[in-house]
Amino acid sequence: LEGLRTLQYRGYDSAGIAVTGKNGIKTNRSLVLADLSKKTLEGTTGIGHTRWATKGEVTVENAHPFMDCKKEIALVHNGTIDNYLEIRSSLKNHKFNSETDSEVILHLIEDNYSGDLKGAVRKATDRLKGTYAMGVIRKGSKEIIVTKKEKSLVLGMGKNQALAASDSVAMAGKADRIAYLDEEDLAVLSPDGIRVYDKSMKEKTLEFEKLSEKETATKGAYKHYMLKEIMEQPEIIKRLFEEKMRLRTPGRVFLVACGTAYHAALIGKYILEKDKIEASAEVASEFRYREFPVKENDTFMAISQSGETADTLAALRQAKKLGMKTIALVNVPTSIIAREADIISLTRAGPEISVASTKAFTSQIAALYSMVWGTKTLKQVPDKINMILNKSDEIKRLAIRYKDCKNFLFIGRGLNYPIALEGALKLKEITYIHAEGYPAGEMKHGPIAMVTPETGIVAIAVKDKLHEKMVSNISEVKARKGKVLAIATEGDEEIKHYATDVIYIPKIDESQYPLLTAVVMQLFAYYTADALGREIDRPRNLAKSVTVE
Repeated sequence: LEGLRTLQYRGYDSAGIAVTGKNGIKTNRSLVLADLSKKTLEGTTGIGHTRWATKGEVTVENAHPFMDCKKEIALVHNGTIDNYLEIRSSLKNHKFNSETDSEVILHLIEDNYSGDLKGAVRKATDRLKGTYAMGVIRKGSKEIIVTKKEKSLVLGMGKNQALAASDSVAMAGKADRIAYLDEEDLAVLSPDGIRVYDKSMKEKTLEFEKLSEKETATKGAYKHYMLKEIMEQPEIIKRLFEEKMRLRTPGRVFLVACGTAYHAALIGKYILEKDKIEASAEVASEFRYREFPVKENDTFMAISQSGETADTLAALRQAKKLGMKTIALVNVPTSIIAREADIISLTRAGPEISVASTKAFTSQIAALYSMVWGTKTLKQVPDKINMILNKSDEIKRLAIRYKDCKNFLFIGRGLNYPIALEGALKLKEITYIHAEGYPAGEMKHGPIAMVTPETGIVAIAVKDKLHEKMVSNISEVKARKGKVLAIATEGDEEIKHYATDVIYIPKIDESQYPLLTAVVMQLFAYYTADALGREIDRPRNLAKSVTVE
């Protein structure tokens, strides 16, 4: 149960455990993980799962683990099975109790079982199209069968115990040695240890390494993890002063990511182009299906907090097949993306618990700056961010004033356009208010039609080379009675003539404003959500690590 609590960043729609003991396999499933502790299951061999719903609604019936028709085999599964409907229709003599693709695997194993569970699991996986990391137990056995394809699965050895998990953090305090299962390998965990087999079922040796101490995260005196993580950003950027990696390449750089990390990639594109390096920022879920010519010196950079984002991982593997040099910009050094890339650059942000990314985002941007221009360019940033954090009460007051707006438009230009996108994403993630980010110059091409007195406009209007253009865009919105909240540079008194309200931030080199404006956006979203009484750290329908397509 403690291990499952640490894995809730992967999903918290439901949870369950199954234990095999003297009286066969007993299960306990619930929509609330904490409820599982109310029932005692006796035995020394068990499996557990926390779910993020893909196939099938959030119900107890769709919660893992699943039991076969005879109540003799139980399974938990991470991943997505693409051909599950085809397989399900072929299993005529089996009763299905859920809407999930995962239960199909279980009945396929049951159909192939004739006394050898690991053999049945292998035969079942031969028919699967998609991704999986699974654990299987059988009545009367003290063995757990685990296998994986394109998903994380870690094996652990401790005192008198063998373990497997999707993240080694779940084994903290239990395992002292770990190993990462290779693609499509299968492992048998038992009281005697762990045996590993390759795809042809030939036994192989796996090298175990010492499990390093993991950083732990607590809220401390803060109301939410998100607020704590926002406040940690100055110290995290200081950690990057230790990074020495510099990006030097004669070819193109493809920065590929999803969600918030994609917005960091957009900023990276601006930075690299400013340094005369040809670059493009790509959404991983689109990049992986594109057909484009690859040049000899092309470099692929995967940007991911968790290092397990499914589409980013798939894009990385595609890039390797195409012969591109690969770089992982990640927060978790033991993640799949980190292990598979040619070069690793760490963001050193520490555990980020809140689903809405904050410190991981700014550390990604800061890491990109340091790769191109060196860490000396970041020396002023921590103190400037602290100045913004010290005026968080002012941002809170404005968030409360704007919380009843039905729609928001976030606008910016140049380096601050990606921050407009990120500001809109943060707001919609944790407040559930409709928000869109746009380049300010595009307002007249459609978005300005949305402007009414009930529309909140957040405009990034810092003193940079595009400042006059931004002021012009703000004027257009104000003329249509939109409420304009401007983020401006200290000393800019003129902006008050155009904006309804102003949040001032310290002056800094214009290329570094995104590191400051991002923090304002985070605080504004946080305090708006808090004023509306939202579940900030675990917003509905979202998971911290998106490990399925």
